[in-house]
Amino acid sequence: MSCAVILTAIRIEYMAVRVHLSDLREEMHPNGTIYERGKFSIGSQKWEVGIVETGAGNSCSDRSRKGDRLF
Repeated sequence: MSCAVILTAIRIEYMAVRVHLSDLREEMHPNGTIYERGKFSIGSQKWEVGIVETGAGNSCSDRSRKGDRLF
């Protein structure tokens, strides 16, 4: 199964992604980040997807520089 992490800046973006996922569960990364993990399928392709609402600003680039991994 392929994996993807989607970082959103605002709630409406987060919810727009969330509606396409199934089997959602809330998890907490060891660094304290709370995120949801779910499954996305299209045809025979299956993905495990983590979604995080980071808020406006440079949170996304800060997180990727640190090399934090959700899964």
